[in-house]
Amino acid sequence: MTAASADSASPIASQQTAIQMPMAAFTCAQAAAQLNKAGYRSVTPTDCEGLQYSFDVERGDGRFVVVFNAESGGSVAIPR
Repeated sequence: MTAASADSASPIASQQTAIQMPMAAFTCAQAAAQLNKAGYRSVTPTDCEGLQYSFDVERGDGRFVVVFNAESGGSVAIPR
């Protein structure tokens, strides 16, 4: 057996590694509903790609951009 054929026959060479991406626990619509429940009004999604969603929102004390973590459900409001 040659060195090249030994490498291709090794168990490590024959295994494929799959990278598992974290799954979003919240869809964009579910995140918007959570923000409505939290007292925000005029919830408008601006970016719902990946695991961080962004929304333009209003609350009694002003307008904000909310960044919502789709994996954990946590959010941060940033004044505009």
